[in-house]
Amino acid sequence: MDGTTSTQQTRLLTAAELGACIKLFREMRQWSQEQLAAISGLSVRTIQRVEQGLSASLDTRRVFSRKIVGHEVHEAESAEPAALLMRRASLARRPLVLHSDNR
Repeated sequence: MDGTTSTQQTRLLTAAELGACIKLFREMRQWSQEQLAAISGLSVRTIQRVEQGLSASLDTRRVFSRKIVGHEVHEAESAEPAALLMRRASLARRPLVLHSDNR
């Protein structure tokens, strides 16, 4: 060991990453955009914009994270744990939560 420590930068998912995750989750559940809108309380237009990779407010991100259940907590935000969680959730047919608003 050289005495240095390694730290990971935390970051929010990009709009494109979030959109891909939401669309993948919705399709895994075989939900229409209308069904996801009804479950989440968001408008169909908001679902469409997010899935297209357009920006989503922090409040919209929180809605997705609270209404789609299944979670893990990690010290740092990274794409690897999110991808692993998505794989496990899809194999187990469990609901999934993707958010990064924990402090």
